[in-house]
Amino acid sequence: MHTDPLIQFWIAMFNDYGWFLLIPLLEQLRPARKQPLFRPGLISDIVHTYQPLALHPFLLSGLVYLLVPVSGDGPWQNGLAGQPMWAQFIALALFSEITFYFVHRLTHTNKYLWEFHRVHHSSAMLDSFSTSRFHLIDKAFFAAPYLACIAYFGATPEGVFVYSVFQGFMSRYGHSNINGPWFTGRLITTPHFHRWHHANAPEARNKNFSRDFVFMDYLFGTVYYPKGQVPSDFGEPSYSNNFFVQQWLPFVHLYRLIRKNPQGAPAASEQPQ
Repeated sequence: MHTDPLIQFWIAMFNDYGWFLLIPLLEQLRPARKQPLFRPGLISDIVHTYQPLALHPFLLSGLVYLLVPVSGDGPWQNGLAGQPMWAQFIALALFSEITFYFVHRLTHTNKYLWEFHRVHHSSAMLDSFSTSRFHLIDKAFFAAPYLACIAYFGATPEGVFVYSVFQGFMSRYGHSNINGPWFTGRLITTPHFHRWHHANAPEARNKNFSRDFVFMDYLFGTVYYPKGQVPSDFGEPSYSNNFFVQQWLPFVHLYRLIRKNPQGAPAASEQPQ
């Protein structure tokens, strides 16, 4: 794909800022449930989106360096170089979905990783602004395997750019409060589908781990998608809405976990949600 650099620039700007502004407008026009636009934690979630800390790229670079062979050739290494855009799109979708699913599932079942991922689940009200609420370590942990696949298989910058625009929409749409068609949740991660992942309902615990497409959940039997039902209870209202406190709290909780049970497995009541 050979696109004018100026056009690429404006597409990238829209991907960074356009979805951020457009999707909240659609939430107001067609909401899945009535909820206020200005709600507790909104400012913090905006800070998460355009966060001021430069630590995340360093964490991410370190993890990718550990995951990608520094030298030598391997099977399929740079296999995407020269492939058509549609083939790269499919490959990037597979890389994204497979790595995201297993990392996501691990963050819910490992008591230590959960404390970092818990920040994302702390929001008591789901909308597109809550998409970016992540601890920096958790965010790097999710992204590193996907970026390692991109580096190893040699996806072109153009292919990565196109898929990043698609993901820019899907991430915010999946967390949004838009009342979209129910049947599309059988194919992609829609607001109705992903809300069950964030719901406090016991029957939805550890379900719906997918990112953009939902085939991994159907493949591994982790789907919960009842027709005609919409959850309304999310997150931890008592969890801090301060961006900097959210970056610190997981370490406090980990310290308490280790002091309480330094060697043994967690009791049933301590298992991640």
